[in-house]
Amino acid sequence: MDRTEHLRNVQTVVIKVGTSSITGGTTQVSAEFMDSVARQVKALKDSGKKVLIVSSGAIGVGLGAMKAKPKPKEVPIRQAAASVGQSILMQKWSDSFQKQGILISQILLTLDFYSDREKYLNLRNAIETLISYDVVPIINENDVICVKEIDAMFGDNDTLSAYVSSKMDADLLIILSDVDGLYDKN
Repeated sequence: MDRTEHLRNVQTVVIKVGTSSITGGTTQVSAEFMDSVARQVKALKDSGKKVLIVSSGAIGVGLGAMKAKPKPKEVPIRQAAASVGQSILMQKWSDSFQKQGILISQILLTLDFYSDREKYLNLRNAIETLISYDVVPIINENDVICVKEIDAMFGDNDTLSAYVSSKMDADLLIILSDVDGLYDKN
């Protein structure tokens, strides 16, 4: 099967949006970028695709809003920034998707959803219900309480997006980032 045929058969798409894509390398959200993503998601939905978004950016945007130093090492500052930034991100995502007539939801995860069957089933049921109501779930790690992941810089949601794709039986995972080509080093 060639790529075009494969893409035509895709039913569920997970789009991971990196911090640098959302902010253009600043600490501010790029409304233009988010509007573009919303338009493209609408096109996917109009063609019958189910779409989920894994959005990074909460810590970076929160640090900017708090006027904190960039990339602090102190976990409480990063947690506070995640809390501030997450609400800003969701407002901006909501603004962009409203222009397309699309309702969004927020899902904040901890990685135990991947290994705890009951949590996984609850998550899957919630996401499937949201999609059945034509809602686009926007997923992020709950950085306010996931100290281990924050401290280790948990792949900036790349791994989370792979887990979500796997658990939701997604046909396609798209990662939007500023990394040129394939990332092959840790």
